[in-house]
Amino acid sequence: MSVLIGKINDAFAGSGLTDADQINVINSAVGKAGEDETLQLQADAKAPEDF
Repeated sequence: MSVLIGKINDAFAGSGLTDADQINVINSAVGKAGEDETLQLQADAKAPEDF
């Protein structure tokens, strides 16, 4: 999890977005991904260690 958080922080570095704005971007992306049936099927087929 810490690796993922580090990558997200790196992606936003220097963007000028507040922490709240960054969280909103991530929540929006996760929400959209959750609506995608293909992504849901792919996620269901993976073991937790694959994430």
